[in-house]
Amino acid sequence: MNKIEIAKRVTSVVVGIGTSAVVNGIIKTNVPVSNIPMKVAVFATSVVIGSMASKAAVQHSDEMIDDIVKQWNEITKTESK
Repeated sequence: MNKIEIAKRVTSVVVGIGTSAVVNGIIKTNVPVSNIPMKVAVFATSVVIGSMASKAAVQHSDEMIDDIVKQWNEITKTESK
């Protein structure tokens, strides 16, 4: 595993956990629950939405890292000529 792959893994973990926490917090503070079935439904839905948002955020952060690496390689290649 090279340094870029390690950076992507670490970033993915941080972004995934953070995104899921934000989504769950938003749902928790904005969706009133009055009974147990509603609590179960809201919890299950927040897990799914958090997972979907995390997946999208991780894909985006991976693309950003790839773009940064590409730009860095272009800059250093130009400077070495």
